[in-house]
Amino acid sequence: MSNISSESVSATTFEWQTDVLATADGTNAAIDGDDVAAFTAVVPTVRPSNKTQIARKTFIIADNLGFQDLAGRNSEVALH
Repeated sequence: MSNISSESVSATTFEWQTDVLATADGTNAAIDGDDVAAFTAVVPTVRPSNKTQIARKTFIIADNLGFQDLAGRNSEVALH
């Protein structure tokens, strides 16, 4: 898992809002104080989310392995 970066976080789920902006309209000029005859429907924002992942790798190594010649390695634990 060395290709995956790690980061300290304050939560396990992250959410944010996305919005779609209306295209520019040069014909929507209005007179101040004028009555509104019709309303345009508003598209609600979207709320995507992402979750963190906890990775774990469990292993067991014999107690006496620390006293043996490890053929160029200082520790078996460092390999895992």
